[in-house]
Amino acid sequence: YAIYEHADIWRCSCGAVNNKCEEKCHICKNVLSDMKNVDRDELYRYGIYCKADGLSKLSDISALQKALELFEKVKGYKDADEKVNGINEKIKALKEAAAEAEKKAEKKAAIFRIVLAVLLVLIVVSAFAVSVYKKSPAGTFRYHGENGGICIDGLQNEDLTEIVIPDEMFGKPVTSIGNSAFRDCSSLTSATIGNSVTSIGSYAFYNCSKLTSITIPDSVTSIGEFAFRGCSGLTSITIPDGVIGINKGAFYGCSGLTSITIPDGVTSIDELVFFGCSSLEKITIPDGVTNIGKDAFGDCSGLTSIRIPDSVTSIGEFAFCNCSSLVSITLPFVGETKNGTSNTCFGYIFGASTYSDNSKYVPSSLKYVVITGETSIGDYAFYGCRSLTNIRIPDSVTSIGNDAFYGCSSLTGIGFKGTKEQWGNVSLDSGWKSLSAISQIICTDGTIYFL
Repeated sequence: YAIYEHADIWRCSCGAVNNKCEEKCHICKNVLSDMKNVDRDELYRYGIYCKADGLSKLSDISALQKALELFEKVKGYKDADEKVNGINEKIKALKEAAAEAEKKAEKKAAIFRIVLAVLLVLIVVSAFAVSVYKKSPAGTFRYHGENGGICIDGLQNEDLTEIVIPDEMFGKPVTSIGNSAFRDCSSLTSATIGNSVTSIGSYAFYNCSKLTSITIPDSVTSIGEFAFRGCSGLTSITIPDGVIGINKGAFYGCSGLTSITIPDGVTSIDELVFFGCSSLEKITIPDGVTNIGKDAFGDCSGLTSIRIPDSVTSIGEFAFCNCSSLVSITLPFVGETKNGTSNTCFGYIFGASTYSDNSKYVPSSLKYVVITGETSIGDYAFYGCRSLTNIRIPDSVTSIGNDAFYGCSSLTGIGFKGTKEQWGNVSLDSGWKSLSAISQIICTDGTIYFL
């Protein structure tokens, strides 16, 4: 049993990811016997305490205030009360230092305006060079100079509901949105990003739960980790053509997302990218993608079908765990890697560590499987996949291993994208269809029946 970093999810010993509020593992249902000697309240308090303690070490007022909120939840635990006093003193000191710095900055700015009013633009440019924060012309954003352009760091007023990030400010292009720039801006409903922005930082729109509309320009080439995590109000999003990789957890927990367009240039879908996108029903993965990371589509309980292109050479464990509505899947190989020698069972991408776990992790809703690029169906590949009714394999397959379709009691036939003669050349282990319902092989030029 493990508390994750943010203390809001936990993974059971069976491998399943659960919400903190769940009393039992929603996969194995047997967690109580595993947890009988563990004080879960103590474990939860310790997780909250650790998170708060980590935040208390930062020199950021918002982080310290968050630490206070967390310590309040575990009041009286360990030295939580003492740490609260220390944090309050630290916040007071930071505010005093910030007020003094702002006072000096305003005084200096006033002198510059009086003495060098005509040279105002040059003063602003010099300010960029030393990365000094200034107010934007409209008083909307906090920002700093970066590599000849401007990076947006946040809002002057976090209660704003709509923002438009301009293409440029003071003659300089706005090139990036910084890490955590709009994090926890709970009032934000709409955001339009300017055409000169090339990168969106990690956690940039984290937990903007009311955000329902965002326009990302084609200029963007990078989307940071967990950039849109918890944006549960988003229903659709288009990723620009220039993006080549979608980083870890970018759309984690976007539970309202029903459709998303992934551009052809994307070559990698990192772990946890679409985890918890429970309203997502269908997604098209472009042909250039070569890797799908661990838990990438985990808990996408609304997903009904998916096609994985032949360009993909590896799929991480739990990539499609708890996709409980999945009916059909098309993929180039069975298991972790194409023509691999380990983790070759079909259930691996759903969370099965061995072939005997196939029946436990492969969704009972799954009926149709199409394999497009494999050369060998390994031993026990579809062992115990009782719900499957239709499997199609390519003519590139030259061998089928021992008990490959063992116990596939709903599978009456296999579609083979080759001729009867080609099927005759496939090396079949003597027990390849043991205890299955397979009675025919449907080839392109006819059907082969088994007695």
